[in-house]
This record gives sequence, C-alpha cells and structure tokens, in this order.
Amino acid sequence: MAIDDKIEKALEGLAQESQLNLFGELVFMTISGIPGAGGPIATLLGGQAKRRILERAIEVFDAMKERLEEVEEATIDKKFFESEEFQSLLALALEQLQTTHDKAKLKMLASALANGGLPAFSCETHKELFLRILRDLSPEHLETLKDLLPQHPQALNLRRLSFLPQVSDPKGAKLATLQNLAAHALVEESLREAETFPVHRLRNQSSVEGAIDTVKEFLEKPPIKCYRMSKFGLDFMAYLGQAEVPKDEA
Repeated sequence: MAIDDKIEKALEGLAQESQLNLFGELVFMTISGIPGAGGPIATLLGGQAKRRILERAIEVFDAMKERLEEVEEATIDKKFFESEEFQSLLALALEQLQTTHDKAKLKMLASALANGGLPAFSCETHKELFLRILRDLSPEHLETLKDLLPQHPQALNLRRLSFLPQVSDPKGAKLATLQNLAAHALVEESLREAETFPVHRLRNQSSVEGAIDTVKEFLEKPPIKCYRMSKFGLDFMAYLGQAEVPKDEA
C-alpha cells in the first residue's frame, strides 16, 4: 500500500472517531438537559451502572457461597458446576443482574445457582426454565407467591394441594398479578359458584314464575375465580430456596 493510501485511511479513521466522539458528546449534552433526571442518567451511563452490576454479582456469589456452606461438601455435585447446563444457568443469572436490584430476587438467583449442585435437586429437569421464569417476575409477583405458600411445613405435600392457601375473587392489580402467575403455570385458576343454590328460596316460592326467576337469578351470577399454588409453583419456590423440599423428594 502506497504511503498516501495509508495516510488517507488513517485520516478517514480519525474522522470517523471524531464523529463518534462528537455524537457521544451530543448525547450527553441532550441527557444533561433533561430536568431532574439528566444528571443521574449521565452518571449511570458513565460507569456507575457497571459498578452496581458488579456489586450485585458479588452479593449473589456471596449468598451462593453461604448456601453451599450449609451442606456437607461431600454431597455437592462438583461436576454439575463444570457442566454446560450450569454455564447456561450462570449466563441467565448474570443477565438478570442488569435489570434486578431487588435483594430478595438476588438471593433467589444465588439459591438457584447453588441448588443445582445439591442432591435434593439432582433430578430437577426445569432448572433453566425456572430461571427464565424468574427473569419475567417482578417483586410483586414473588411476594404473591410467598403468600400462597403453606403456613405450616407439614402442609408442603405435593399430593395435597387442596391444603394450600387460596385467593378468592381478587380484583385490580392482585388479579393481574395472579393471572400472570397462572400464565407461567405457577398458580392454578379454578372457578366456584358465587353462592350455594338457594333451595330454601325455591321452596318458598308460591308460583312457577317465581321459582323460574330464582333459578335464573342464580344462574346469571358469574362464578368466582380462585387461585392456588400449583405443584410446578411449589417446585419453583423450593428450587429458589423459598420453600422446603418435600421429604419424599429430599
């Protein structure tokens, strides 16, 4: 390549770099002009966001270490932590550090990474699915799931879901949260009649028309939606360290 060509390419490179720098300066000038929010946004883009992600990573790995120290080292499946499966789980967890600041959720990520190598979860086939679902859940979703856990440890029997707490006829944001959890199969939705059939009213009717009106009124009342934790939801919460592992699976 002739010397003139090299100089020309170098000048082109400098020009492009200058344009990028100018563009960056324009972006920061625009951001700085945003009332109230401009300064914090510029600070985050300038490196504070990366520092916070590192702090979250340290928090997760510290919690993971504490979880593994709770069990005998001989029971830990060290080969799992060398597997491609764990590599995928780790990548999913690190990805969530960018959008997760909730400390409870960070602890769940740590539990998920650690529990994969423990005997109680060696046969769990939904590890990656659990982490992908966790990514989509907000702190409000997770608090709702906690409220649906059994109040007594002995009730945590996967064959007796009817003993778990139930939410009936939720409204507004609560309904939206439960419907979203149902879409992830973490809770089950069922319907029940708004009231028992009014036999006594039917017997007290003096005419056929009155009896028909009573039955019609009963049938027109919409059923009540009820929500309860599913078996899949219990497995999910156990894997995230939020529920005890049933004895028959421990």
